[in-house]
Amino acid sequence: MLGALFQEAGFLSFRAACVATARSLPRSAGDEALHAAAMARFVVLVPLAPKSRSRMRLYYGEPDAPDKIGWCMSNWSVFSNSRPVLIVFAGLPATGKTSIARELCARIGAVFLRIDTIEQAIRNSPGVSQAINEEGYRVAFAVAGDNLRLGRIVISDSVNPVQESRDAWMEVGRLTNSFFIEVEVVCSDAESHRQRVETREASIPGLILPTWEEVVAREYLPWSRDHIVIDTAHKTVPDSVDELHAAIMSLALRS
Repeated sequence: MLGALFQEAGFLSFRAACVATARSLPRSAGDEALHAAAMARFVVLVPLAPKSRSRMRLYYGEPDAPDKIGWCMSNWSVFSNSRPVLIVFAGLPATGKTSIARELCARIGAVFLRIDTIEQAIRNSPGVSQAINEEGYRVAFAVAGDNLRLGRIVISDSVNPVQESRDAWMEVGRLTNSFFIEVEVVCSDAESHRQRVETREASIPGLILPTWEEVVAREYLPWSRDHIVIDTAHKTVPDSVDELHAAIMSLALRS
């Protein structure tokens, strides 16, 4: 059955594939199917009926022929009915935000905006002597908006510590009619987090990394709305990205 459906859709067979028509299943069954399916790396969406846009059948699995379905991840905005997608990361330094954001960008072909990179470029500019406050975020908001208006997927990487910055990102999503996703990355193991802080090296020339004492003392407000939380304690980056990928797909299908 699956093989025939794949051929009708113009794709080759999948290994370990599973099928879920999430919105037509009872919630518990749909959640179980989504969890199992979303852990796969690739997704193919095929309309249930000609010209159908409201309901999609989803095929998940590892592909036998990746070149036949590479478009699935590069055109990932199909999850949100062809709207642009804005994924906003947040979390204290050294929780794993940048590693996860970069890997997710590589998987889905997103535009990557890192506030640390923007702020360091501003610091390196001739004539800039004052401390950087909100300038880096304002640049990122503008660049994100330009790319979202082109229908792109944009991923922002920053500490994003206060309500004002989180609301500003949400406003960027609203103004560009984007599917908006907030992701908080945490490390629940304090000892592991401290080790990361004390052993990591700066990947941006000239960037001075914070000490553990500075990380602990940094202002970082609790969240006031629902969002995805990824705990990176004792997890690899690929495992964390798989978990996030699953959560995003489930959220998109339930919205």
